[in-house]
Amino acid sequence: MNTTYQNHFKNNIGKEKRMFSLAKFFFLSYFVSWAIWLPLYLPYFGVYSVPVLPYQHGLGAWGPLLAGVIVLGQEQGKSGLLRLLKKSFNPCPTKFLLIALLSPFLLFGIASLLNFLFVNLPLNWVI
Repeated sequence: MNTTYQNHFKNNIGKEKRMFSLAKFFFLSYFVSWAIWLPLYLPYFGVYSVPVLPYQHGLGAWGPLLAGVIVLGQEQGKSGLLRLLKKSFNPCPTKFLLIALLSPFLLFGIASLLNFLFVNLPLNWVI
């Protein structure tokens, strides 16, 4: 085999592995989230015996994070998880920190203002 074909073959194997990892991540994200949210929807189907936690709807939002950690652990092992943990505590530039902290309030303000202008509802600044 010539080297061009070998390189192309190696790149395709890497691409297929990455696509499989991505598909596994999406599947696990949906599976975990919907497994957590399922008791919230069962009463619509006549099943009332499953207990529901007070903030269960918010717990389902952690599904993608959990799926990412699971896939990373399967793909890269303990070293990948430790690298992620170290990167999580690296200091970031102040401007990114301010954007992360202030953007929810800015978006809430914009949504309230648009609601006032187009729906004619009074401004309600209570979060």
